Amino acid sequence: MELFDLLASKANYREIAELFFRQELCESFREFQIKYEDREIALRGVFGRVSEEEKSLTNREINTFSEHLERLIGMRDSIIEFIEEARSSFTVIDMEARELAMQYLPKEARFELADIVMLPVPYDARVFRGRVFFDPLLARDLGIEGFTKFLSHEYHHSGRTSLKRPVELETSDEEDFIYSCFEMLEIEGIADLVFEVSCLHEIIPAFKRLREIRQDRFDNFQEQLEAASLIASRFLDGKLHGDALKKEMFLALFSKGANHPVGHRMAFEIDRALGRDTLVATVAHTSKFLEAYCEVAATKSYYVVESRLLDFVRDYETTRPEFG
Repeated sequence: MELFDLLASKANYREIAELFFRQELCESFREFQIKYEDREIALRGVFGRVSEEEKSLTNREINTFSEHLERLIGMRDSIIEFIEEARSSFTVIDMEARELAMQYLPKEARFELADIVMLPVPYDARVFRGRVFFDPLLARDLGIEGFTKFLSHEYHHSGRTSLKRPVELETSDEEDFIYSCFEMLEIEGIADLVFEVSCLHEIIPAFKRLREIRQDRFDNFQEQLEAASLIASRFLDGKLHGDALKKEMFLALFSKGANHPVGHRMAFEIDRALGRDTLVATVAHTSKFLEAYCEVAATKSYYVVESRLLDFVRDYETTRPEFG
């Protein structure tokens, strides 16, 4: 509440700045991809404290951040009303979200969540360092029911992390990077069976375009999966490295969130053909997820991941101590 009161009053910029530069609120800058050296100018821009010269130096990320905070200020009263309602019924919200997430988690999974933080992020939610960061504007628009369902997706991430912490996608180690790309298919694909955000397009019109994109990629998932697999094969052949490797993989698998519908379709096919128990057994075991998908794909004439890529993923999990 402190943040919204200060933003709405636009009083005492220094107090607001000190609040934003605290550890958890700093994550807001990270989510909007604002560079460290641009953080203060981005925040000052919300309060009209940017000179003409500085305005010429602002970029799309800074402008997006400023516009989002201005929308939060305009919606302050309704956001606070939602937060108060969520707080009063959070015991039920938490229980329902956990139950939904556990449908696709092994029984030994635990929810390692310290708390849920209402934090300005780009109309999204994230699990980071044991906390769920949830954009307050999105939460308000979702309503209690939608908020609970969205939270179940993030809870699944937390439960999965309790079994094995994901490999960092933003890494300089190219083997880590390749593994992480396919691990993301397992992570997001199964979590999207718990809840897939674009299904709320009728409640939130802003998700309509996202729904169209994800449905198209869900239907044509083989194209993205094959493209990503071929890029990985070129890496394994020693023919693709460095920035070119990351650029091509991001275009193939992460452009407009393609990893979500591709992984979702793979998880959906496993669940439908081999059963829920088989799918749940693949959680936190990316090699098993790929193997199960390939088993189904072979019977349906879908694209089957190359055996050498499967070997790489298996070997990675066998030789890395964190998988022991």
